[in-house]
Amino acid sequence: MKKWLESIIFPQAPEDIGEVLFEWSAPEFERHDRSRIWYIATGIALAAVLIYAIVTMNFLFLVIILLVSLILVMQHYLDPKDITVKISTSGVLVGQRFHYFQDFKVFWLAYYPPEVKNLYLEFRGMRRDKLSLPLGDLNPLDIRSALESYIEEDLRRENEPIEDYLARRIKL
Repeated sequence: MKKWLESIIFPQAPEDIGEVLFEWSAPEFERHDRSRIWYIATGIALAAVLIYAIVTMNFLFLVIILLVSLILVMQHYLDPKDITVKISTSGVLVGQRFHYFQDFKVFWLAYYPPEVKNLYLEFRGMRRDKLSLPLGDLNPLDIRSALESYIEEDLRRENEPIEDYLARRIKL
């Protein structure tokens, strides 16, 4: 049981991930420049939601809101670490977590520089929704041509998902 739990919390990449086609560094999370007005508005919204949770005695909602608040505070004080991303002939390595190509259903690129330059990989099944990888200065056409051999591209999608758009716009 202990080894199984450690493998989930501290994953180790396989030793042989195949030939590396692309390698780059990406920040762990996006750091936003937030103004004093943003903090005041967020504080007011947080207070209103906390009061609502207490008045309706929805304590699970209260705990969730407090946890989200804690994450936002931690993001303010912590600098994002750079994570190595590798696309190989077998799959995608993000940090120490390796995903085989058969784990993915489709991929798409959202490329609207300078704000949006992301690769999205959608997982099969219900385990996870999608993996979002910032491309940095990489050419998206090179990434596309490399991935087309292994994963189907979803040509209907060319924008970032709505949750990513909203998080970027309200600086979460």
